[in-house]
Parts: sequence; C-alpha cells; structure tokens
Amino acid sequence: FEFDQVNQTGGSSLPVTSSSWDLEISLDIEWAHALAPGASILLVEATSPSLSNLLAAEQFAAEHANYVSNSWGSSEFSGEVSDDSYFTHPGVSYFAAAGDSGGSVLWPSASPDVISVGGTSLAFTAGGTLAQEAAWGDGGGGCSSYETANVYQSTGSVNCAGMRATPDLALDANPNSGISVYDSVSYENQSGWWTVGGTSVSTAMVAAEAALDRKSTRLNSSHLG
Repeated sequence: FEFDQVNQTGGSSLPVTSSSWDLEISLDIEWAHALAPGASILLVEATSPSLSNLLAAEQFAAEHANYVSNSWGSSEFSGEVSDDSYFTHPGVSYFAAAGDSGGSVLWPSASPDVISVGGTSLAFTAGGTLAQEAAWGDGGGGCSSYETANVYQSTGSVNCAGMRATPDLALDANPNSGISVYDSVSYENQSGWWTVGGTSVSTAMVAAEAALDRKSTRLNSSHLG
C-alpha cells in the first residue's frame, strides 16, 4: 500500500489544515483503503475551495491516477459545460458525489463523463443481517439544467427530455446506517471515532470497488486541504 499527499500542483507545501475537510479526507482515504487495500492512494489538496483551484487539483489527479474520487460539488451554473473538459482525461474514470439534498443536482456530478454516485439507506435485522436497501431520501439527483445525456446513459423510467440524469448508481449513504471513521483532528470539539454518512461515503466506496477490477492501480481522492 502506497499513500502520497500533495498540493494541487504536486508539491509538498500543503494548505493549512481544515477540520471539516480533514474529516472528509479521513473518511475517503480510510474507506477507499478498506475496500481496495492493494490500491495506491494519492491525496491532492487544493489551495482553496475556489473552482479554479479545485479544477487544478482535478487536472493533476487525472494525470497521476486511474480513478478519481470527488466528494465536492456545487450547484449547477450556466458555464459548467465549458469546464467539463477537466473530466475527460483518457484512461481515467471519474466519480463524484450527487449531494446530500434530495432532488438537487450538483456539478461535476452532472458532467456527462463523470459517474454520479447517489445514496441508499440500509436496514438490518436484530442480528445485524442486511434486511433491506432503499433510496436515501436526502440523496441528491435529478435532471440537469445544462448537461445533455450521453447515449450510453440508461435512465429507466426517468424522463429528463434528453438532459443528463443523476445519479448513475448509489450505495449506502444514510448516516443512520453509516460508516465508522477515525479522525485525529478536532472537529466540533470532538476527535477520534465518528459515524458518518453522505454521498461522499458512497462515492469513495464505489471508486474503490472500481479499482478492485484493475491490478496495480492508483486511486485518487481530490479535496480541499
């Protein structure tokens, strides 16, 4: 197992620690490693949450990884189509969280060449056996206002009139059936073990599952530091 941590240009000078982003980073790294323990992980930290810096980190990640996992997203905007090119690097699979607000569409999750990952809820028996999986009510998704659907996207009974529909697939994201994460940086006056959820969780796990299908791969987690 190999882990590398760099800034948005690949340098060693990292942004100042952010407690909220640190918890986000911890969940992505720990659960990507849990599901794909043999994959090398590259953490790329953007200087700030500005779109230009996030896309710079995205570009570096794609040049050094086969699978790029993104837990960040923004509301759709009229110029997003011109930035879709950042998610078209040959040989790279992109994954992005669909968001944690029901019925909303986020970008880059809506970008046509990105795999949009939504959320489900798990229910268990008293003995801990999985009893049911259903859509998570707070999971993001819907019809894009600006992106058109690719011909290979199957939406089933969802009709978006030729526009991009999100998410493409979903995995456990409900905090009530969430995952355990250890974070040594204090957040909301707490450090140590957390139980967390959200489509950030499902995105990291789906990307890790994809990495299992390919040997000697590098999995990237792209974040603000």
